[in-house]
Amino acid sequence: MATSAAATARSMQPPGSPAAPPGRRGLHAAYAHCAAVARRAAKNFYYAFLLLPPPQRRAMYALYAFCRAADDVVDEPGSPADKRKGLERLRAQLERCWRQGVPPAGPPAAPTPPAADPIFVALADVRRRCGLERRHLEEVLEGCAMDLERERYETWVALCVYLDRVATAVGRATMQVLGLDPERLAEYALAGGRAVQLTNIIRDVREDAERGRVYLPQEDLRRFGVAPEQLRGSGPPGPRLRALLAFEVERARALYRRARELTSPAERRRLLPLTAICRIYERVLDEIERRGHDVFGARVSIPAWHKGWLGLETWLRARLGLHIPR
Repeated sequence: MATSAAATARSMQPPGSPAAPPGRRGLHAAYAHCAAVARRAAKNFYYAFLLLPPPQRRAMYALYAFCRAADDVVDEPGSPADKRKGLERLRAQLERCWRQGVPPAGPPAAPTPPAADPIFVALADVRRRCGLERRHLEEVLEGCAMDLERERYETWVALCVYLDRVATAVGRATMQVLGLDPERLAEYALAGGRAVQLTNIIRDVREDAERGRVYLPQEDLRRFGVAPEQLRGSGPPGPRLRALLAFEVERARALYRRARELTSPAERRRLLPLTAICRIYERVLDEIERRGHDVFGARVSIPAWHKGWLGLETWLRARLGLHIPR
């Protein structure tokens, strides 16, 4: 991030400090900051955001920047206690953002308050324009806090609690930005959010294991005879580990299929960025399968031109009322 999450978490004044409206120029700068975060860090999501009209695109940049800040608090160096404090500071900023509009930034002892944090300046505007509910963003913080509380998940059902907080909640917030009812599309949000986050987990299984985190359910590891230590492997996976990863890939594919089944072609066109995101991430699964489920070498990704083409094709088919394939 241009401003790290650790800096974001520190940049606060005590509750009750006066908040001044940012003005048109300040709001523009805040959205520009969020767009820069998305361009740099949202390797897959950014291409889906480009499909939206500018107001909705800016709102998605703000949502992503907030989620990135929360992730960075957890992933940056520091003690668990400091990370918990960082998440609580983000939560406090979020609460003031909804209560007052724009929270001021700066260390508690700062004699002259600096400009408000750009992420929360932008979020305050998103809230005003889209009716964004704070609870979706609080769920994201709760999901990030789970990374500080547990390193393994016994069952798929237990893992889904985590997936729904860090991914499904973002999908529901996105629906509000798009002017859709997240409650009516709740099952779609569950299937799509779980599918995308599970794809990330499969792709990043070695990186997560090196950090001491094993997201794949322990019941699945036992079923395929895989020890958690094997997920840190630097060489090609053996047959048992390949079978485990193939099982998880098919689970993710079933979730993508379920998401498509839950929406009509017309709804998928209105859900344009989410439709594009699912298509891009399904291509990540294709690449994992092409590599024989070897996610332990070079990072699995698809070329930027392919992502751009998928986004453009999705937009064109939606505009022309054509079927949007997976």
